[in-house]
Amino acid sequence: MRAFTVSSMSRKIQIGIGALLTIVVGAVFYFSFFAKRGPTQLPEASVPQEEAEIIRHPLTGESMTEARDFFIVSVMYDNISESANRPGLEDASIVYEAPAEGGITRLMAIFDSSKEVTALGPIRSARPYFVEWASEYGGVYMHVGGSFEALRMLHASDLVDIDQIGAHARYFYRAESLSAPHNVFTSFTSWLQIGERFEVPSHHLMSWQYDELAPHEPKQQQVEIVYWKGNEVAWAYNLDQNNYVRFLNGDRVLFSNGNQIAASNIVVMAVPTAVIDSIGRLRLDTTGSGPATIYRNGEAIDARWIKDSAEARTRFVSTDQTEVVLNAGTTWIEVIPSLDDVTYSVFDAE
Repeated sequence: MRAFTVSSMSRKIQIGIGALLTIVVGAVFYFSFFAKRGPTQLPEASVPQEEAEIIRHPLTGESMTEARDFFIVSVMYDNISESANRPGLEDASIVYEAPAEGGITRLMAIFDSSKEVTALGPIRSARPYFVEWASEYGGVYMHVGGSFEALRMLHASDLVDIDQIGAHARYFYRAESLSAPHNVFTSFTSWLQIGERFEVPSHHLMSWQYDELAPHEPKQQQVEIVYWKGNEVAWAYNLDQNNYVRFLNGDRVLFSNGNQIAASNIVVMAVPTAVIDSIGRLRLDTTGSGPATIYRNGEAIDARWIKDSAEARTRFVSTDQTEVVLNAGTTWIEVIPSLDDVTYSVFDAE
């Protein structure tokens, strides 16, 4: 039997210990740097982010950084020479102009309650057809009296009816420098008090379709509307601003801030109209449908207006039955008995 010497045994022990140390060190290295870290993560493929959806104001279509709550305020405006430069009108999102008795027109301006409008007016009386248009928006309706039928309709509607004649006089004031009845005004502080007292709900409006539209072509155009002789409205296209500026009987019409009245869209809609009494009060059939022409970004679009009920939102559809896209900004709606009362002219820009 072969005997091992002490020196040979020592070398074998050293080799074994060295191998063991190598295994131990390797194991420690593995668990320290790999096992604890888990499996290697491959970089994810970069996915392009979708473009953020544009938030548009439901009354004007203008883009907003975030949606905000507000209720809608409809205000009846005087529209005769004694009430020139009607304050607050420059802050309206939508304005309706429609005939009233006596050869004049009356305005109804639609406001976002979150706007700080320090003075609005002069404020005048309600008419049934304006009540039906206001019912599309809900919220608050401010006026000074009205026809019997208009007051009856307001009583039956869901609108918060704020009439200066009666218990709600506190929400109005009279300008002593002006003569009655063209001197009744209000302000945004009043409608905020109204909103709190009557718990006016936020709007639930079905918005029209809007976009930021470029000028259609380098052409000048003018839309002339004859309500009555001596009450002739014109809107001239401003190519530089891509909007329309207002004239009355050939004269520029100004806001109270000195700027000429302007709008991004002019909607002319023909509504069946009839005189109903000896005073000359009118009935306008606001429900149903009828012809319309929409002027925006330098073009005229043949369309129809559709309103299924007093509370339903009026829609504007083109000849192919698609909803007309409006230019973002203010819209003026001109209501007339017939499109025959409108003259549209196009000519080359100078």
